[in-house]
Amino acid sequence: MKKHLFTNKIAPVFLCAFAVAVSAKDIKSKPYPLKVCIVAGNKLGSMGKPVTIVHKGQDVEFCCKACINKFTKEPVKYLVKLDAQPAKRIEHTKDSLDVVKARLAKGTAVLIDVREPFEWKDGHIKAATLVPLSDLREAKDDAEFAKKLTKNLPAKKIIYLHCRSGGRVLAATPILRAMNFDVRPLKAGYSVLVKAGFEKAK
Repeated sequence: MKKHLFTNKIAPVFLCAFAVAVSAKDIKSKPYPLKVCIVAGNKLGSMGKPVTIVHKGQDVEFCCKACINKFTKEPVKYLVKLDAQPAKRIEHTKDSLDVVKARLAKGTAVLIDVREPFEWKDGHIKAATLVPLSDLREAKDDAEFAKKLTKNLPAKKIIYLHCRSGGRVLAATPILRAMNFDVRPLKAGYSVLVKAGFEKAK
């Protein structure tokens, strides 16, 4: 059986640094994206297809790449314009379970279980790794944690999240996206995945 991603000895160190990249209020939906480019002021779509980046777990759209460069150099200067704009909801991935299975088999994706340790012990997917949502939410400032976490989670692979019924993955998604991971929350919960053919750990 796979071990918990964070061992008892290193968990306190690991669990603290998420606030470096994301604070507790960042878990909630923020007022992204804007209706206009916060750098140039142009209406999005008026100059062609908007260019999107992920900022603190949410998509922010710009009218061109030049504006993204300006934003990344002085984000605080433009972030004040984010208030009073409609929020973009975090949604479950549209990737089918067959696609998820195929990517896990090819090694181009990983599966993260965000349930709690007691749920994990009662049964879990063989290919999954445990990263409880409670650990992510309770994390406090620790710069070392962010570095160690990136070593345990593959930056260049798709990260699929699952929980019991598809709710907690939506809360975990912005936390991990703030770390610049390609995170895709699954609507299917543990029991659904097992019925769909995902191998259960013995």
